[in-house]
Amino acid sequence: MVTERAKVIVVGAGVGGLTTAAVLANNGYDVTVLEAQTYPGGSASTFFHQGYRFESGATVAGGFQPNGPHHVLAEMLDIDWHVHLHDPAWVVHLPDRSVALTLDNEDVMAKFPGTEAFWEEQGKIADIAWSLSAQGLPWPPRDLAELLQLAKVGILNFPHDLQIIPFALSTMQQWLSRKGLADNREFMRLIDATLLISAQMTSDRVNGIYGATAMDLARQGVYHVEGGIGGIAETLVDKIRSLGGQVLYRQHVQHIEVANRQAVGVRATKGRRRPQETFFPADFVVVNNTPWSLEKMLGENAPSGLRQETKRRDDTQGAFVLHLGVDASKSHHCLIFVCVLTVTARLPSGARLVSHSGEIDTYNVSPSPIGPSYVFTIWWWSGISCGNLLASTPRCNTNAPCVSSRQVDCDRKPSDA
Repeated sequence: MVTERAKVIVVGAGVGGLTTAAVLANNGYDVTVLEAQTYPGGSASTFFHQGYRFESGATVAGGFQPNGPHHVLAEMLDIDWHVHLHDPAWVVHLPDRSVALTLDNEDVMAKFPGTEAFWEEQGKIADIAWSLSAQGLPWPPRDLAELLQLAKVGILNFPHDLQIIPFALSTMQQWLSRKGLADNREFMRLIDATLLISAQMTSDRVNGIYGATAMDLARQGVYHVEGGIGGIAETLVDKIRSLGGQVLYRQHVQHIEVANRQAVGVRATKGRRRPQETFFPADFVVVNNTPWSLEKMLGENAPSGLRQETKRRDDTQGAFVLHLGVDASKSHHCLIFVCVLTVTARLPSGARLVSHSGEIDTYNVSPSPIGPSYVFTIWWWSGISCGNLLASTPRCNTNAPCVSSRQVDCDRKPSDA
């Protein structure tokens, strides 16, 4: 516990920023979270528009199992997550089969015989990774302090933790090649589709340890959050405020003030037509944002290492998102899941992949203005491998999910899809 209430400003009310703020507040710090939006959660938020409730990004969450981050945080802060297990976690639709990702992984192994050894190894590596993560394992270490923490956790778990070293130094694709599975096109499609959901990258770009845990979501359990995915962030906001902290919205942080190479506060504006600037003094500033945004906030005070990082990093993936609310009584179809199936070719210049996701939320606490409805999110992806897009579009009712497929031409423009 700190003896004096040092002031901490956290920029960004995403789940990472709110978690940091809650832990700091629980340890006696005077915490203020500044968020540009009118709601918390970032890419895992829920927002309302004209009476409809939409998910901004993620629709389900993991990490509630023992050693999972949400479980560890709940134990630390006495949090009660309002979540409900969803099994199967999702279904991947391939051209010749549909595969359910479940707690027992039975359907995957039944549809792809000969992969049992890989899944056994993946589960073992994931269990070790979850355990080490819960102990504060920093990977990869970025400074001396993290290197010392890495050594500490490594010594405490020696020699059990040595098993993960080969996977820390390879990609998922290289791992699968060692298992003789990389040439199985349909199996690699399943792996890539699953990683796009859980890691936002395909096997050739996902580290082995991270991939093992990302592929482990279905086995560990995927959960619906009451009231929408933003319920996680709302729970954290409530905890921060109960501990004496603040969460302020519509605060656009423009600049981090630095004196003698130390952050001393931030300047934020509120309002669009007549923005008003406020200076928030701080002893520490935590930014839950991208390296590019951090560099912009620091301006000429950005360290050389950060400048080099933003220049070195490739452009990230992006998506144009269209949210739709549809009267259920006027629709005979529902889009509940889409899987992107990748091949080796890259998208041609200007091309996109489009995907749809939607559901009827059993836990919707705020009915839509037109009664029962379907809520859809449509994504146009860029920067990922080109392949088949399978959308679920059969007839269904409000009590049962439905699945089917169709192929979308990757060369079509978003306006044509």
